[in-house]
Amino acid sequence: MSPYTKKAYRSSYERPYLSGRSTDRFISAERSPVEPTMYTPGENERPNDSFSQFDFTATDKRSIRTSQREIPPMDFASAVRESRIYWISPVLMLLTYLFGLAAAVGQHCFYSSLAGDYVGNIDHQQRVLRYGTTFAFATQVGLVSSVGIAYTQYLWRALSRANLSIRGLDAAFGAYTTLLSFFNLEMLANVKVPSLIALLAWCLPIASLITPATISVGLATRDRAAMTHVFSLNMSDPNQAHRYAYTVPSQDSSRPDDQLFLRPRTVLTRLTVAAATTGQILSITPPFPNATYEIDFFGPVVKCKDASPQVAKQIHDATERSRRDVDESLMEIQNSYFAFVPDLSHSGIDVNGGVIQVANHSDTNGAAHGSNELWLGFQRYHDDADGNATLRSHSLQCLLYNTSYQVSFSFVQGVQAMQWKELKPLNIIPYPNGPSSSDQELMEMAYTAFMWTLSDQLTGSIGFYRNITANASTSADIFSDITTGMQETALLGSSDLQSFFDFNHNLHPSKNGTSSGKVSDQRAEDIALARNRTFDVLIEELSANITLSLLSSDLLSPPVLANVTTEEPINVYTYHPKNLFLAYGTALFLALIAVILGGWAYMSNGVSHSNSFSSIVRATRNLDLLNVDQRQASTPLLLDRQARGQKVLRLRNNGFVVLQEEKR
Repeated sequence: MSPYTKKAYRSSYERPYLSGRSTDRFISAERSPVEPTMYTPGENERPNDSFSQFDFTATDKRSIRTSQREIPPMDFASAVRESRIYWISPVLMLLTYLFGLAAAVGQHCFYSSLAGDYVGNIDHQQRVLRYGTTFAFATQVGLVSSVGIAYTQYLWRALSRANLSIRGLDAAFGAYTTLLSFFNLEMLANVKVPSLIALLAWCLPIASLITPATISVGLATRDRAAMTHVFSLNMSDPNQAHRYAYTVPSQDSSRPDDQLFLRPRTVLTRLTVAAATTGQILSITPPFPNATYEIDFFGPVVKCKDASPQVAKQIHDATERSRRDVDESLMEIQNSYFAFVPDLSHSGIDVNGGVIQVANHSDTNGAAHGSNELWLGFQRYHDDADGNATLRSHSLQCLLYNTSYQVSFSFVQGVQAMQWKELKPLNIIPYPNGPSSSDQELMEMAYTAFMWTLSDQLTGSIGFYRNITANASTSADIFSDITTGMQETALLGSSDLQSFFDFNHNLHPSKNGTSSGKVSDQRAEDIALARNRTFDVLIEELSANITLSLLSSDLLSPPVLANVTTEEPINVYTYHPKNLFLAYGTALFLALIAVILGGWAYMSNGVSHSNSFSSIVRATRNLDLLNVDQRQASTPLLLDRQARGQKVLRLRNNGFVVLQEEKR
């Protein structure tokens, strides 16, 4: 055979391997044999030129002339053996993952720095949204890029171990760019891990849709201090005395400015009854719906102590006189409580030896015979040496004090809360003796009016009576009676009255709906209101509550300037890191698994693969692929649903090879 003539073969399967500078590859235009013609080199052309030309004459009388540059022989297997890992690719995979991780951490730090900050204007909000979206996009780019590189490396590894058709190969190489590839069951069945990695790459952007919403705008409050007017008491001011005490001018023409105390003002009585009934401080008008402030003032408080033996005897004697003054048809068989205001208005009265009369506030001239004291006698339980509860008579002496108040008020949406800072009694307030115009005695009149209204809530008697008429039975006509304003106050639940209620319940168990020794539901409510405390504690608390309740009246509490801290609503950024951690944590963990698989694929392949054009060309140098009919391609425009054959391929050292041809 002449060196300038070549034999044309029917297909690449009949191609011999020719040694020399070039190996000619020809594919006939048709499956019919062709006859070669002689070719004579030109004058300036040598036989061993890098270009060889051949003329073919087909048997079907169609001539084809073709020319091809000689391609040097290539041993793909030796090229793979000589190759090594291109380290830029794995380093890029790792760097892109770290970039995504850094962007995620940066978004968390950025949002954390904004949490609780004032929102500001619309431009500031838009900047925050832009920066947050940028962080989310950067995280998405980094993670998706690293997973994409890992997918490429593991795909090439999987192709060397799986048999795929051309359609399967097309789906595998396109899974990273189109979701339609996941409808190819052959790809899903033969390259499972790459399919999962590609699906992960598609799902990773979901995290970047969640994280920008982890920061939002919420409503908060901000403290602001301001000097403003608040209500405060000024009972020590003589100019305010007429607000509390009802006085009349003296009949002495030589002293026209003198005032005579008669009784408390009706506004003071009304507020005292309201505070005593509820057992709480009446609502005060706040300067702002949300405000906190402190006020200092002087006001009254009543403190009780155990009565001296002399006073205790006077209380006992007054109780016995009261028992004899009942109706003739009744007899008091047991007295459980007796309280009264002693008449100490005259300097000649001797507590130790004289007879102390009970002041009568309802009398027209009652103010002339009174005092700023309250005496109480009652039955209190005491534990004996054996631990058994026994009843003993107990007496208290309550006095009126001028007291220094320091109180902190807090209002949240208008709801009042109070905290005691200081409650320090200073001096005892004496009872005013006759008309006076001095500042001190005018102040004493105001305090006396307060003591009068408080005493009216506590004076009276509680006991058991028996009907002693001729036709009365011995047991059925025993009954209890409460003749004191205490029944309208929280003090009725005091533990010092428990003996009375125990006796009453045992006397009429069926009437009270309880068995002997049990506490009725109504009594239990009274005990809860008084918190089962004694009279000395409850009376002092009641007097302080009434004093503070006077602040609810505009007439009794002139405004003063005070440093008020108010809360105003503002918009602040609220950050919910939990949602960001869940979204990015899941994405980073799954991307890390993909990167690890990609690194393993690098080591397993021994080379760095890519989806570049040169990589595809290198893997398809095997000429067996050139016989693939266009109808077997998976491109929609060239797809022939009636194609009968399909090549089954596998990646080998010398590129893709045809294993078999399946028939449909």
